[in-house]
Amino acid sequence: MKKEIKNATILEKTVRRENGKILKRVQDDMGWFRCGLSGALAPEKNFSLLTFHFSPSHFSRKFGFTLAEGATHVVRQHNKRKFAFTLAEVLITLGIIGVVAAMTLPSLIQKYQEQVTVNKVKKFYSLMSQAIQCASVDNGMPDEWNLPPLSVKSLYNYLKPSLKIAKDCIQGSNDNCVPNYNFSFKSLNGNNYPVSHKSSYYGKLILADGSLFWFRTSNGGGCKDIDAGYNDVCALFLYDSNAAKAPNTLGKDIFSFVLRPYGLFPHNNDDCYKDSGGWGCARYILEHGNMDYPKTKQTN
Repeated sequence: MKKEIKNATILEKTVRRENGKILKRVQDDMGWFRCGLSGALAPEKNFSLLTFHFSPSHFSRKFGFTLAEGATHVVRQHNKRKFAFTLAEVLITLGIIGVVAAMTLPSLIQKYQEQVTVNKVKKFYSLMSQAIQCASVDNGMPDEWNLPPLSVKSLYNYLKPSLKIAKDCIQGSNDNCVPNYNFSFKSLNGNNYPVSHKSSYYGKLILADGSLFWFRTSNGGGCKDIDAGYNDVCALFLYDSNAAKAPNTLGKDIFSFVLRPYGLFPHNNDDCYKDSGGWGCARYILEHGNMDYPKTKQTN
């Protein structure tokens, strides 16, 4: 019996010496607890870390395993199990991604194409405004220019020096100047406009970026026409951002401007609604920077 008590005393010292290491491991696993030596020594000899049951052959820990006599530490086993996705889970995930992409991609493409058109309209407006300003330096303001009724060449001669032109379609009737383009178009609500813009009194130019610009002077000559919401129109400009490509529709790829004595202005009709004509959509783009046209005109 004395020998066994002596062995317990030696083991207690060993455990205390390793207290820092063992305490940390036990705290990680089970939190703080007190342990005491059971049996005859329990009231007086309390361990601060582990509780051992006295037996002639070994000391056992109360937590499900036997601590061999003379042991100084416990090795903790780490869980080395690896996790991975199954093939079915991967295929389901890819399927969900595909459905979401199919639902959102058309909208994203449309928004991108609209932004390209918006940038082209702004670029055309800036380019033509600069050409008009340059012509005004040498020839005075547009109401001082020599602009006969329904003329092409006179106006073209004023603007040509400042334009980058890929193809000149001014001469003759130029019906076939732009392949697959009959100069007819639709309104924003889907109605067809007549092909009067195909006539020879409209000059046609393909600009360096591939867009199409066609124009004519006023019906009465000079700057006295009442048109496009103004009463001093000198000339009408039509701009197609993608030339012969679809949809050839006002407000989508065709936009209208007018030349006035003070410079270039967007068509002023209040009809840039999805259920209306679309002549005034150039103004909407310049004011709002997008093509989110209202569905219909609000009335009070």
